[in-house]
Formats: sequence, C-alpha cells, structure tokens
Amino acid sequence: MVARMTICIVATVTLACSGGEQTTTDVGADESGSAADFYTADVGAESEEQFSAEVTGDLAADQESEAQPYLLEANYEIEHLLDLTGALPGEAGQLLNLVVDTYYNPQSILLDLIVASLVQQVGEPVPDEFWSPLEDSLSDVINDWLLMNTPDCIQDLFVVGQDVVQIASQVELRSLTMVSPGQDLYFCQGAHYWQQVILTWKAGCDPLAPGYAECGKYVFTVEDLLAAAIPISLEPTEFTCMVANIDDFIVDTHSWNVTPGLLVLLAVNEILLPAACGENDLVAWLHQMLDCQAVANAVWTETLEPLGLSVPQVESACLEAVESLVFPVQETVELLSAEGGLKIHGKCGLVGTDPNLGADTLADGLWFGHASVNGTQGGDLEGQFTGQKEL
Repeated sequence: MVARMTICIVATVTLACSGGEQTTTDVGADESGSAADFYTADVGAESEEQFSAEVTGDLAADQESEAQPYLLEANYEIEHLLDLTGALPGEAGQLLNLVVDTYYNPQSILLDLIVASLVQQVGEPVPDEFWSPLEDSLSDVINDWLLMNTPDCIQDLFVVGQDVVQIASQVELRSLTMVSPGQDLYFCQGAHYWQQVILTWKAGCDPLAPGYAECGKYVFTVEDLLAAAIPISLEPTEFTCMVANIDDFIVDTHSWNVTPGLLVLLAVNEILLPAACGENDLVAWLHQMLDCQAVANAVWTETLEPLGLSVPQVESACLEAVESLVFPVQETVELLSAEGGLKIHGKCGLVGTDPNLGADTLADGLWFGHASVNGTQGGDLEGQFTGQKEL
C-alpha cells in the first residue's frame, strides 16, 4: 500500500478569496498583474473589456451606495492548501528511482568503473591473464560489502520512495495575514511572513484512529529549514489587493519564494531517507555507501603486484567510480534546487458582523498560479484557504 505524504507550509501571509465558481485561467507570467486583471481572468468567456467595465461599475456603485466595504486593516490566521503536483519539475519523480536503479544492483557497474580507472593508471597494455585475478578479487570484495551494508536500506528506500511525487499534492500553509489600507477604501496592500513548513506522511497512521488527522505531521520552523541538509530560506513577500462588490477580497499576482523541488528534497532528506536508512543527506549518504578504503585493503595484494598497482591506487579508482555513480543524483538534486518559486493570485469572501470593524472570516478562498524555475514558467497549481481574524 502506498502511503500518502503531504507538505504544510506555515507563513505570515496577506491573502485573497471568493465564494463563487472559478476558472483556473492564469493571468500570465507577469507578476505585476492587477486585481482587475485577475478578476478578468476569472470570468471565462466574458471579454476583458466587458468585465473591466463591470468591475469599474461595481466599484462606482459601491462608492455611491450607503453600503461600506469591509475595513482593510486587520491580521488573519490563515490555513491554505495547495496542490503542487502539476507544478513539480519532472526530476522530482525520478530522484529516488534513479538512486534505486543505480544502487540496487551496482556491483557490475562499480567493477567496470574501477577497472577502467586502473587501466588508465597502468597506461600500457597488459595481458588479460594479469587483469582477471584482480577483477575477481574486486568483484568478491564489492559484492560482500554491498551485500552486508546496503540492500535492505535500498529496498526500504524504494518502498518509501513511491511517495515522493505525492508529497506536494497537498501543501498546507498556515499564516498570519496582515492587511493595511491603500489609496482609498477599496484598495489595500499586504505581505506574507513565512513561519513554518509542515510535511505530512501518513505511513503507519491508522485511518480509524481518533488522532489520524494529526498523525504523521512533521513541523519545521524557519530555523529548522535554514539548518536542513539543503537549506531553505523563506523571505517575506509583499502584494497589493482590493475589495469589489463590498465583500469580495482580491489579491494581485505576486511571488512566493517556495520552490516545489526544494520541498521534495526536504521530504527526502528529512523524512524518507531517515525512515529507510537512518541518514538525512541523500548525496552525502550515497558517497558513504561504499567504503573505498576497506575495499582497497581487502583486495588480494598479489593481484596488484603484476600490474604495478598499489592499494592507494585502488582506493582512488574506487572513489572515482562512486563519484561517477553519484553524479546523476547530484545533478538531479541541483536541478530540483534551482532558483524558483510560485506566482500566485487569488480571492475570497469577506464575512463579518460590522464592515467598519473588518471581516471576521476569510471564506471560500481560492488560489491560482504556476511554478517558476530559473525564470521559466512551469506547471499550474491551485489551492484553497480560509482564515479567522486575529484576536
């Protein structure tokens, strides 16, 4: 049975929401899109000119009526849920499969790489009859080492690795949303102040148990994220917003410095790898999987002398071989770590007893956006959120 893993990010955020039906049409890669631009993107077949006129009419009608929009000056405790599945780089699902494919049965690959390196060190042609004893000795040593030290861990890693693509299917965000007035009653600005990331992995949780909802949650503070094997820095993000139809709260397109690939690596290094292998740094662990000094010392010395080779040369060739195996994984990790983020816009309904005191609740919130990696637009994402005014 495949276990489900989710990610939760806790932040201080200024947000937006809406109670009506939405489309997932994005306003584009330009993060400076206005609230009216987002509202226009939400109307489906209706033309931009028609909808812009309607928004302008709504604002004018609001201003002329006795009804007042909700006061845009309050802090809200927000819970968000994003689905980043479509925004994940393709490398996310390949990472642990690459590790498993390479390391589950690596004896022949390692042997070939070590021998190729030693051949280069010898430099001149040597009859096969001198190489065969060394190859046999190396093969026995490598097989014995890997048999005693890695298969169970690799098998476990393969099992838990099936959850990697699922870890971003539900990204929960919690935030303190801060909103302040803009140029008039209908416009505002705000900021996101990230506080925590929460990863959720339901392996071993009993769905029938009373505490199932909270089971499998791993909370990472901002300090924890900076101290992770691959550090994650969450910086505040500012945005602009507006109110339309008295109680529709709209947030313009803006950037969140949350990289889906880094969330995958956080889950791998801090949850999946520790569960399978007791380690928390994938690349460092792979470098340690084969003890090249022990391998070199275990090779029969009499097989080296006819070739003019030494134990240190075997160790060096082994280290080169391990590096060659690790390189594709290292490259994939670097791709997942590439600079990027999310471009987000959204809206929600404002609910309260007195508009002059601000909304008590942000209801039926919807987020739309896409991922961005190295300036290139990635896949689309969607989300929901709700919030309560801070007391």
